[in-house]
Amino acid sequence: MSFSGSVLAHRASLFLATVTVALSLSGSGALAQENTVVVSSNSLQTVKGWGCNAFFAEPKVPSVVVNDLYRDLGMTIDRIYLDHNDGLNDQGAVNAVALNAVCNKIALLKRFHLSYILCSWSPFIGMKNPPIVASADLRVDCESAFTTYFVNICKYIASKHVPLPIAISVQNEPTNTATYDSMHFMNEEKFDYRQYYRVVEALRRKLDADGFAAVKLLGPEDGAYDTGKNWGCSMAFLGGDGFPAFRKHPALKRAIWGCSSHSYNWAGPVTFLQQWASSCEMWHKDKWMTEYSYIENGEKNTPLIDTAVMSARRLCSDMECVRNNYWFWWDGYAPGIARNEVLIADDTRFTKYPLYYVLQKLFTNVRPGAVCKPVISHDPAFSTSDNIWMNAAAFQSVNGTTVLLVNPHHTRNLHFNLAGLSGVSAAVYTTTAHENMRLISVRNVRNGSVLGVHLPPWSVTVIVTTGPSTQLNPPNRLVKE
Repeated sequence: MSFSGSVLAHRASLFLATVTVALSLSGSGALAQENTVVVSSNSLQTVKGWGCNAFFAEPKVPSVVVNDLYRDLGMTIDRIYLDHNDGLNDQGAVNAVALNAVCNKIALLKRFHLSYILCSWSPFIGMKNPPIVASADLRVDCESAFTTYFVNICKYIASKHVPLPIAISVQNEPTNTATYDSMHFMNEEKFDYRQYYRVVEALRRKLDADGFAAVKLLGPEDGAYDTGKNWGCSMAFLGGDGFPAFRKHPALKRAIWGCSSHSYNWAGPVTFLQQWASSCEMWHKDKWMTEYSYIENGEKNTPLIDTAVMSARRLCSDMECVRNNYWFWWDGYAPGIARNEVLIADDTRFTKYPLYYVLQKLFTNVRPGAVCKPVISHDPAFSTSDNIWMNAAAFQSVNGTTVLLVNPHHTRNLHFNLAGLSGVSAAVYTTTAHENMRLISVRNVRNGSVLGVHLPPWSVTVIVTTGPSTQLNPPNRLVKE
């Protein structure tokens, strides 16, 4: 069966499941079928981690912020930022002072039993042409030094007796032209990614040769899943739909352990998201969404509830449409950065923003090993599939079902029955412009359903069920192997 055929068959089974559940509810005072939202019994992907670039290694971060992010948020993986200060020269040596700060952060992560990935924004500026902090091409004659630099970082970390990263991404958003730390690969504007392939393949060989086979590689880590344009084209780096670069370059396929991208999909069709998802699954690669923040409108004074609502909608799309295994918010705490990029304010109380509470409720209830479930709605104004902005995502764990629901309407209330749940009790939490994940009610789950769910306008709701342990279904493959 072709990919498109398998998806159609899958959707047909979801529709039949929805009709069956709706009919079973019709005799018990339920709403009509179009007002029944169903968590499918089918399974998508396994959730393997929640992440964030919690804070930068320097300056010193207040202990209350550390606890808020590392202890209370529920994140499982930190994304540690490397910039031009971490390199010492164009031969690949490391700056011990800068890396000491990184190792201190790693030691802190160890205390909280968290893992991390490393991501470079820029190597030492002498490796680039021209030698500037901002965007510039990696010099061909520095490719070897650039890969040696990462090996030397691993050696330095090991010498400090702190854990190694689970993975390295060699470059953050390689097509982004920026004034801050960044780097391009040569000729990428012509969709020529041979330098990127050489670097990734060489780094894999060097890590293996120096005893760091356990340190994996992520890529290409561009700004969006897109292809066919000169910015944010993670798919293009791997040859487009189906990732033909993996077929043409077997060493590249072996080198890239997980396919990573950011989720800055400003607008447009959902095609590239679907192609990214199916291509990763075709090659048995985990999907890593390693950065998102709500900067689509470019406004630094975005209302806090807008950031919470729209970020939750993107998360639903990333988990239900793209079927990511890992999902990362951009930044937890960073003085001077716009509030639509962070979770905690730089004020005297270190105020946690509304999105913090939304992510916390999700992260702490959906632990690695949970399975994502499709959510089906027949209300055209409540999109739950095939969109860059979606309004529902569901997750099944052995403890129960967690459902993230977003009302995208500023003035319209939404009412529906929610079916397909496990457990016997459901706690309903809601964030609006005036409250943060307030416990609204505790409801009984009858026949897998909660009747009369109410979503206030422009709000985020998380429903968490508890009860007898549930047998998890393995994720279904939606592509032909």
